[in-house]
Amino acid sequence: MPTRGWGPPPTRTGRATSSNGTTSTAGTNADTASSTSTWRTTGSTYPPGYIENISAQYTGLWHDRFIRGMWTMADGVIYPMFDPKLHVVDTLPEMQQLLAIGIDDGFNHPAAGILLGLGVDNRLYAMAEFAPGPGTPADRARLLRRFENEHGDPDFHFVDPSAAQLKEQLNREGFRGVANASNNHKLGIGMIASLLSTQQLLIHNSCANLLNEIPGYVWDSKAAERGEDKPIKEHDDFCDALRYAVATSNFQWRHAVPLPDNHRFDTEELAA
Repeated sequence: MPTRGWGPPPTRTGRATSSNGTTSTAGTNADTASSTSTWRTTGSTYPPGYIENISAQYTGLWHDRFIRGMWTMADGVIYPMFDPKLHVVDTLPEMQQLLAIGIDDGFNHPAAGILLGLGVDNRLYAMAEFAPGPGTPADRARLLRRFENEHGDPDFHFVDPSAAQLKEQLNREGFRGVANASNNHKLGIGMIASLLSTQQLLIHNSCANLLNEIPGYVWDSKAAERGEDKPIKEHDDFCDALRYAVATSNFQWRHAVPLPDNHRFDTEELAA
């Protein structure tokens, strides 16, 4: 396991919301006020400059959708905000909770797992990756036990919903919290995009496969023409595992890692 150390505290700057739930646009230009006017603020209070800061961090598709409330066809790189200088860390802070491991099983493609933790700095961390190679469900379970003996035992194991044999094997061998992962691409990818844009999701440099996949993780243009948000299904195993871990565990970390109200996805949507 890599050496753990203290990370910098998350930056949380933005603009104020009054007690009656309305957001002041004083001190902002018309473009900024317009771009943030679709944000729902009822019941939420953001510190001064928060929304302007978030607005500046989103680009392209995600700015149109998250900030301006517009539907824009998905095209190109899925996570254009990803920057190794900002999102990759050499050391991990102390973890207040090992949330989950997301597992994308496969027979004609690599099996992949991403261990997700909540740091004491209230950020999410892709702590380590599980890359077992070819094998049976029993082989996967044996290697996963070895992996968790080294990296820690998470609260949940969120597994590709189609991997029935692996889930059965993990349950048989006493792994805790074995459950279907949320496989809603639109919501899972949107959640990760939001976390990356606000630097609330960081990745340890040992996750080499995940870091190699992210720059080539692109939208499927044919699916977009049908109105569907889906990635091209090539070299996406570790990105899928990250999506499973982050989206399905959101009930565990939302108290500590705040996102704007329009990123609050309900249980029914996540289970879709």
